Amino acid sequence: MENSSKRFWEIDVLRGIAIIMMIIYHLCYDLYFLGDFPIKIYSLSWTLFQRTTASLFLLLVGTSLTISYSKLKSKYQRKELFFRNLRRGIKILTWSVVITIFTFIFLSNGVILFGILHLIGVSIMISFPLLDYKYKNLALGLIVLIKLYIGYPYMPKIQK
Repeated sequence: MENSSKRFWEIDVLRGIAIIMMIIYHLCYDLYFLGDFPIKIYSLSWTLFQRTTASLFLLLVGTSLTISYSKLKSKYQRKELFFRNLRRGIKILTWSVVITIFTFIFLSNGVILFGILHLIGVSIMISFPLLDYKYKNLALGLIVLIKLYIGYPYMPKIQK
């Protein structure tokens, strides 16, 4: 029996792994930034861990958008699908702005102006015209990620 709302366990497992990775990275980063804990957060291994975590989140967002679009395009008109994506993107972007405001108020040197949630929110909002290109988007995304990994191997240091 085929159910069109069936979840893909593989995506859920990868989401769980990405969330655990994000928690580990942010716990260590916060210990370093707020607690002066002796973690080499700017080492190559931590930088790669952080970028792998972010890349996994972005891959999962793109995959989920494509799957959702494929399932819903026969049920809704194109305009309705556009507004569904727009609302989803605005919701995520709103939470990212809350984080920006919070960090602005409480962290004078650690303000998050454009983080991963900002990127995901904006990406969801501008992705709609590209959703029909499936594998071309995957190839383009992989090229961009490879360029980021090769072209910018280290994160800039934030002064405490």
